[in-house]
Amino acid sequence: MALTAWALHLGCGGEAAQVPSRPPSCPSETATAGEPKATTGPQDGGVPLSAPGLSIVLSPDVTTRNAVVAITLHGAGAELQSLSIAAGDITTIQRARAADDRGPLTIELSQRASKGVWLTLHRQPVGPVRLSYQVVAAPDVEAGEPRAVAVDPTRMRLTGERVLALPPSFDERGVDAKLHIVTKGLRASGAASSFGVGQRLRFRALGKELQAATYLGGVVGQATFDCPEGHDEAAWLGYPRFDPRQAAADLASFRTAVGSELGHRDPVPVTFLFVADERPVGDFVVTPQRTSILAHVGVGEAYGGDLRISLATAIVQRWIGRILWLGPAEPAAAAQWLTGGVARFVARELLQRYGLITLTEYGAEINRLLSLLAASPLASVPNADLVRRGDAQAAAVIVARGALYATVVDRQLRAREGGQGGLLSELRELVMKAVKVRAALPRSAWAAALDRRLGAPSTPLFDRWIAQGTERKLPPTILGRCFVAGQRRYPEYSPGFDLDKTIPGVTSGILGLAGGGPAARAGLLATDRLVRVRHRRGRPDVEVQLVVERAGRELTIRYLPVGDTHTAQAFKRVAGIPDTQCHR
Repeated sequence: MALTAWALHLGCGGEAAQVPSRPPSCPSETATAGEPKATTGPQDGGVPLSAPGLSIVLSPDVTTRNAVVAITLHGAGAELQSLSIAAGDITTIQRARAADDRGPLTIELSQRASKGVWLTLHRQPVGPVRLSYQVVAAPDVEAGEPRAVAVDPTRMRLTGERVLALPPSFDERGVDAKLHIVTKGLRASGAASSFGVGQRLRFRALGKELQAATYLGGVVGQATFDCPEGHDEAAWLGYPRFDPRQAAADLASFRTAVGSELGHRDPVPVTFLFVADERPVGDFVVTPQRTSILAHVGVGEAYGGDLRISLATAIVQRWIGRILWLGPAEPAAAAQWLTGGVARFVARELLQRYGLITLTEYGAEINRLLSLLAASPLASVPNADLVRRGDAQAAAVIVARGALYATVVDRQLRAREGGQGGLLSELRELVMKAVKVRAALPRSAWAAALDRRLGAPSTPLFDRWIAQGTERKLPPTILGRCFVAGQRRYPEYSPGFDLDKTIPGVTSGILGLAGGGPAARAGLLATDRLVRVRHRRGRPDVEVQLVVERAGRELTIRYLPVGDTHTAQAFKRVAGIPDTQCHR
């Protein structure tokens, strides 16, 4: 099966730039920055908002660089009396006003450890609550923070958890929503959000989805794709080194391909959002949500294998982790070997099959996983203990184990079946079973399926790779004749101080600063006060950027978080053999 992309063009006030294309597999539409297409959400159709429901208007105040929020809430009076901005800061909320059918309502603002800022009305409202307030935007230097509120003459970028005041009872309830992103005062009229492209949208969402969503306005590039499984859209704010049009086209067609491979079309349209900012190269963040996939990337970021695999993994997780789930009682962290690791394996395999990553990038991904296990202090910690830790460092180890374990299982299945089938074939059957029962499959379903296909117990392999983490080496011929196995010294990720205990803006001084470590060598002092930190945990090859306060002035310190080195397995691409002649 050939994977194809679309040729798109984007008008930005000058001539449209052409994008190299492959033959289209789905019809596509083109759009231009600053001229959004009229778009409606899946729940539109002229039906009035039901209770509970809400109308949201987001607009910029370019003069003050604040975000102006106006929300009309429908629901029971008791649940509308207390509202929260989940990750809000009380110092950034200004000019809060509220009214109901009886008139003005007095608002009390408070900051709580849970659910951020609370807006409490002095009495139970009668009828809809009409609420308005302003949220102070972060300084430009903080614009790279994914959750920052950013407003300037060219753009407005907001995150729901920083700006939307909603009743906690809405979190797990589907509410009818109307969204209007106002762009008056900005230099362009483009708009998009996690729910689609356009200034005015209508849809149904959970309250927690509204708060997790991203909202963009201004110089926003846009594109739409009409494919068999739905109407995908893309939008981007700012430009990285790669062309977001081609990336979005590849992702939209990849979503079609995954549905075909796993035997079930994804019925929920996806909005692909790219936000480019001044983060270090390699320090990208991909956030999958029910209706969108958001990528924060640096302006210098290329569309390389690591980013492609991360974005493709977010697509695969719409099946593995959303449709296919093992064990209804399992906590999410316990299933990361499947939902993170096996999903990343599927993304890598399909991208390589369709020619969207090279074999060199394929090998680099394998080596990244091996290096993580080689250099992580948690590499030998049992899975149950990693789950109890529940932090990003533990999650990275679980995902790496899952992706490498899936590689071994796939090889064993192919060896038994004459090179055919493999793990993708088994995953297809499991997905189809999950679709049929419309529920999580029992934990035993995975082992039972592999035992049947392999003709031998599969649990020992699972225990070594996942449960106990004692296995960290692949069979030397597993990648075929185009790779040769050897050894390499991998650097350990070491920020040089205690990143978890040194809280920006709170902690006095730098805690756990290692003398002679990478941070100290870069000039960080124990007496500095950490203001902001940008880094990609677990990646010694991605630059750390610290902003610290010293003697009343802010300083920026940059360095690679490289610690001790560890020797472990690595694969090298054999020169002289074309990718087309490499078969595992």
